[in-house]
Order: sequence, then structure tokens, then C-alpha cells
Amino acid sequence: MKNQKHTYRTGIACAVALWILTGCGSPEERAQTYYTSGMQYITSQDYPKAAIEFRNALKLNENFADAWYGMSLVEQQARAWDKAYADLIKVLEIDPKHMKALTSISLLLAVSGDKQAALKYTDTALGLDPVNPDIMAQRATLLYQLGKTQEGVAEASKVLALRPNHPGAIIVIATDRINAKDVPGAMKLVDAALAADPKVLGMHLMKLAALKDGKDLVKLEAAIRTIVATFPEHPEYRSELLSFLTANNRYDDAEMELRSVVGTHPDDPKSALELVAFIDRTKGHEPARKELVLLSKNYKDPFPLLMAVAELDFQAGRFDDAEVQLRELAKLKGTSDEGMQALLMLNEQLISRNKIEDAAAGIAAVLKEDGENLDALKQRAAIAINQGKFEQAIADLRTVLSNSKSDPRALALIASAYERNGQMELAESAFVDATQTNLNDPNFALNYVSFLVRRGKQETAQAALQTIVERFPDNRSALVMLAEMYQRQGDWERATEVGAQLKRRDGADPAPNLIVGQSLFAQRRYDDVINLLGGSVAKRDIDATTMKTLVQAYVAGNRIADAQAYLDTVLKDNPNNTNAIVLQSSLLRREGKMPEAEQRLKDAIKVEPASTHPYVALAFLYEGQNKPDQAMAILKQGVESASDKPSIRFTLAAFYEKAGRVEDAIATYEILRTETPDSMAVTNNLASLLTDNRTDQASLDRAAELAKVLKDSPIPEFRETLGWALFSSNKQKEGLKLMESTISSLDKYPVAHYHLGIAYAGVKKNDLAKKEFAAALALQPPADLKAKIELANSKLN
Repeated sequence: MKNQKHTYRTGIACAVALWILTGCGSPEERAQTYYTSGMQYITSQDYPKAAIEFRNALKLNENFADAWYGMSLVEQQARAWDKAYADLIKVLEIDPKHMKALTSISLLLAVSGDKQAALKYTDTALGLDPVNPDIMAQRATLLYQLGKTQEGVAEASKVLALRPNHPGAIIVIATDRINAKDVPGAMKLVDAALAADPKVLGMHLMKLAALKDGKDLVKLEAAIRTIVATFPEHPEYRSELLSFLTANNRYDDAEMELRSVVGTHPDDPKSALELVAFIDRTKGHEPARKELVLLSKNYKDPFPLLMAVAELDFQAGRFDDAEVQLRELAKLKGTSDEGMQALLMLNEQLISRNKIEDAAAGIAAVLKEDGENLDALKQRAAIAINQGKFEQAIADLRTVLSNSKSDPRALALIASAYERNGQMELAESAFVDATQTNLNDPNFALNYVSFLVRRGKQETAQAALQTIVERFPDNRSALVMLAEMYQRQGDWERATEVGAQLKRRDGADPAPNLIVGQSLFAQRRYDDVINLLGGSVAKRDIDATTMKTLVQAYVAGNRIADAQAYLDTVLKDNPNNTNAIVLQSSLLRREGKMPEAEQRLKDAIKVEPASTHPYVALAFLYEGQNKPDQAMAILKQGVESASDKPSIRFTLAAFYEKAGRVEDAIATYEILRTETPDSMAVTNNLASLLTDNRTDQASLDRAAELAKVLKDSPIPEFRETLGWALFSSNKQKEGLKLMESTISSLDKYPVAHYHLGIAYAGVKKNDLAKKEFAAALALQPPADLKAKIELANSKLN
């Protein structure tokens, strides 16, 4: 009882103290108390609590400039740059002379790329405090970055006169000396600054930048190791050391570094997982798995390592082993957080293997324990999207985003759901949100670019892609995508420039030579293609596209014997190179040696059953010999055995169409819809087949529902499919309008005139219908289409 009374009295005392702190005084004084508390949380890096305190302060005093500034710090930590900028603007509206806000907004604008606007804010701050070395250094940096190098250096020199060894000023001057090829001069400045204060990170990074431009690997390694030792709380610099060691083929040294971290942190599974990931990259899955199992025996809680074993098994294609491991972990951990984590990983793997019923059961089990589990909701939404249940998916994803507005996967999923549901404006908005809330991850921006390309917004896509390349100049995917965009435009010069940029990024990357080679091929510079691709790529490692481009250059340059000799050399080095065998078969077909060409493709399939190209090539060889049944049979075999099933399945669907096996084609496209949900071609072909070959209302309505994603397509055939599908599903006015808008682009297609004629007849515009039927017949359509046109025309008389 005494303890209870004591606790009760302590509670009263705390309440009284809280009342004294917050209940008395003016709203402004209480707001100041909340602000002070918020800044203490900022110091301890507890940003959620800091945000609560700042909001409390602003409820009491909405014109409290410092509290708005505090909110900007919270938003910057969360990378919510737009909100941080808005908060800083609010600060300056209340107090135009707020120094911290002026310098912060300048830095924010500089990072976003608007350095001219950043300079204006810096100048305003400097006008208030003309001899502040930090603001002067900020101004010097901006001037230098804006190309006003002499002014920037002069401003930095003034800073050093006020405060010797000021890091910002030294970085400006050292950068200028490096650009002038005076690396020793730059190093002298940096070393002096580090001698004065060895804990200035910016100076260490400046030293690294200077040494990377040279060839003194010993000094560079020493500089990296110094950063690692000086800033152990920053693991990214140990990653820099590992990158240096692996780039110089010192894999054993890199592994030793990682093992030393594991030895000094025996209870930290993160360091063990980093070691295993490195072994996986350098030695393969099996050694990595053995290491994981061994390490797991030394940990009190081996759960994270056992989860990693399951992940490695999955990556290695040991799906059953991964599933068994995760089910055991989920059973062992039950309804704990770890049990739910194992179950969620299992669900992801099941979804990727298209074991939807099992995944749905797992998702339901998670949601039974936690009805608002965000990961489970995202998984359920992913399944719903693939099943065409877009509204259901959108509802789940909105729940996720109401709890976590910047969740990258939720934003990507809802963007996909909106796009596939035909809600293009909402889709674009979601893609933009995903990009803006994940500015440091270029993959989200690249997803947005792909969306723009699908929607035919080529100029916007190109501008966005160029911005990504400027922001992430070493991002391979962005560079390759930009080069391909230039190639589609026929801008070979700019494509070649991007290829050169890729070459500087990684001299061993085959993509630059391929990009340049393809550009040269398009310009019919065949000898240049041969010189580039024939001499710069190892024959054993040459990829399929590069090899094909090279052989095509030999053939186009009328050097058939050289092409055959090249392939013979490749196959002598590696007799099982299926890409070379397929190309060799194409040369045999060119010479009319069909049995030999057929046998070589059969050899390729036998050697590597998982390779896609031999099946497709053999199918087309059979088609050329008027053997459609054999062509379809080999493609069905490819679907069973090859790794790239969608591309073979797409070819098979086309063969079914040609053979008049419409229902087989429809069934194949239905499977393709689940495998390639973003493929406009698959959606178009399926909707077209349903509309042209089914008469039941359910099929016609589904065709219109499928085709709505084609509305803004840059391809007129796709928009015509939508128009015909809408008309056929009793949306006559909307469908007719769309078909009328596309007919000028499809004037040479008899089927487009036939569809428009049927549409005119449907709305009793018989004269216009006859005109379209006449236009279709004048184009000499195939016999089956001609019969349809004549029948429809006869009904108008």
C-alpha cells in the first residue's frame, strides 16, 4: 500500500509540474515551451516527437517562425522536400530576416538544381550579416557552380582571410585547382585543413575526389581507410572501401574486411548478412548459403540469418527449400512479429511463383492477426491487380497510403492499378508522387518515364529521362534507356554520345559498344560496325544482341563468308553457344539449306532447352515451309522449357491467330495478361479477338473494359481497337467518335474501314457506311474479311 500511495503522489506531482509548465502563462509562452521541447527532440533525433511539439506550438501561435523552421527540419529528415520548402517560405513570410531559414532554403534550392534562386536567398542573408564566413562560403560555392569561377574563388579567399581552413571555402578553391590540373596544390590545402581538424568529413571527401582523378592507388586506399576509421558510424564508407578493393580484384582482402566487422560485432546480424551478400556476389549462392548456416549456429537469435537462407534458396531457384524454411520459421515464431515477417516473405515468394491460392491464405492469416498490416494489404492489392480487380486493389492501397503517404511500393502499385483501370490522370499523379517522395531512388523516376512512353508522351518522357541522367549520371538503366530513345528518333549522334558516357562509367560494360554499333548499322557503316564489335568483345562472353548486330553487319556488307568464319570461331571456343548456333542456322537458311538449318536449331534446343531464340527461330523456319502445326508444336515445347515464356507465348498466340484457332489464341493471351500486365500489345490483341469473334455481351463488355487503357495510346491501331470494342459493347456514340478520329491514320487498313462502316450502319448513316465498305473492298482484303464486308454491304440495299 505504501508503494501505491507513493506512486499516486508522484503522479500528482508530475501532473502539477506539467500544469505549471503548460497551463500557466500566455499562449506565446506555452508555444515557446513546446518549441524548446521540439528542438531537444531534434537534437536527440526523435523526429516524430519533435513534430508533435512543433505542431502544438503552432496551434497556440500560428505565426511562430521558429516553430515553422523546426517543422522544416522534420520534413527534411523525412525527405519531404516540397513540405520543407513550404515551411521555410512560411518562416520568411513571418520573419523575412530569419537567418536559418534563408540559409536552409538556399541549400534546398541548390540541391534541387535551382542554384540561381538559391543565390538570391544567400545574398539576402549576407546583406543581413556581411561578414559571416559560413554564408560567404555558401555564396562562393553557388557562384562557382553557376560557372562564375573567378568570383567564387575570390569569395572563398575572403572567407579564408576571416577563418583559415574553413571547409566550404577550401572545397571551392581545391576544386578549382583540381580542374586546373593542379592536384598537388589542392591536396596541400586539404591536408592542412585536416591537420587542423581531422573530423571534418567534407575535407576527407574532397581528398578522395582529388585522389580518384589520379593513379596513386596506395594513397587512395589510405584515404578511404582513414575515413572508415574516423567515421565508423557511417557504413557507406566501408562500402566505398569494399568497392575499391573489388574494383582492383582484391576479393580476399574485401572478404577479410567484412569478416573483421563480423568478429567485432558478434551479436549484430547485419554485419553477417553483409558478409554473406558479398560471398554470394563473388562466389555464388552455394558458398554463401554454407556461410549463412555456419554463422547462424553462433547467434543467440538466428532468425534473420535463417530468413536470409530462405531468400538465397529462392534466388538460386530452390523454391521448395525456401518454402519449407519459411513455413517452419512461421510455425516456430507463431503470431509474433517475426512469425508474421516469415509469413509475409513466404507470401511474396508464392505470388512471384503464381501460387495465388496459397499466397491468399497466407495473407488472410496475417490480416487475421493484424487487420491493418500494410505489407499484407499491399500483397493482397498486387494479387487483385493481376486478377483485374482494380477497385479492390485501389481500396487496399489507399488504406496503406493513408498510413504511410510515401510508401514506395504502394505508390507504384496504385499507379499500376489506376493505369490498368483506365484512370490515366490518377495513374500519372501516382507515378509523380512515387518519384517525388523517393528522389534518391532513380527507379521510381524510370517507372514514370516508362509510363510516359506507353502513353505516347515522348517529349515529356525524354525531358524526364534527361533530368534523371543529369541527377544520376552513372545510372546504367537511365543511360541505356536514353540512348535507345535517341536511336528510335534516328538521332545517332546523341545516341553515340550516351554510349561514350556509358563507356566512361564502366569500360567493361558491353552496352556502349552495342549502342554505338547499332547506330553505325542504321547509318549503313557496316565496316565500322565490324571493326567495333568484332574486335572489342570477347567471343565467349558476347551477348545475343551484340552478336546478332555484328553478323547482320557482315551480311549487309555482303561478307557472308566472314560472318560464317566468325561464327565458326565462336563455336570453336564454345560449341554450346546457342546464340551463335541460331545465327549459323539463319545463314544456312539464306543459302537454302533448310534441313541443315533445321538440324542446327534442334541442336541448340538440345544443348540449352531454357534458351528462347532456338524455339522461335525454328517455328518461323517451319512457317516458311508451310508447316504451321510443327511451328505451333515447337512453340508449345518452348513454353514448357524456355526461361522467357512470355515472348514464346506471344509468338504462339500469333500463330494460333494465323491458323484460325481463335479460342486457343484468346486463351494464350489471357495467360500473357497475367505474365505481362503492362503490355499494350497483349491487351490490344486480346480485346480485338474478343470483339471480332465473340457475340455474347459479357465478352464484348470485357473487351471494352480491357481496351480502355488504349485510349491515349500513340498507336492508332490500338485506339481503333478501343473504338470498335466500345461500339460493340453498346457504347455506340463514344466508339464511333474514336473510330472516326483514327481512320485517317489507318486509311490503308481494310479492317478499319469495315469497322467504321459497321458503326455507321449501326447509327443509320447508310451512305457513310457504303463509302467505308467501298474503301475497304478497294484495298483488296483477305477472303474472309471480303465476305464479311460484302454481306454487311448487301444488308444496306
